[in-house]
Amino acid sequence: MVMPNIGAFIAWGLITAMFIPGGWLPNEHLAKMVSPMLKYLLPTLIAFTAVKNAVALIVANAHKAGIKVGICGEAASDPEFVEFLLEAGIDSLSLSSPRTIPIMKRRIRK
Repeated sequence: MVMPNIGAFIAWGLITAMFIPGGWLPNEHLAKMVSPMLKYLLPTLIAFTAVKNAVALIVANAHKAGIKVGICGEAASDPEFVEFLLEAGIDSLSLSSPRTIPIMKRRIRK
């Protein structure tokens, strides 16, 4: 889960090394970013990567067993996430809002 997010970890390490009070270029304002990045940004990136990997694994194993996989709700209505779902091999989408159907149709046909 770390490797896909290595850029964020390197950025956090550099910000920490540079701007904390004992860093190379101490900066009180920029040093305030270190803690929120550690508490919120990095765990969120790791969790998002884990979910994407889990979805891809579930779809692959379901297809091996001859099971079709569909997804419904908000995830199926998110244009960026739908791209990932299609790449993962999702067989069907159930959209939460009828207004998103034309948008998703255009996105899928591209």
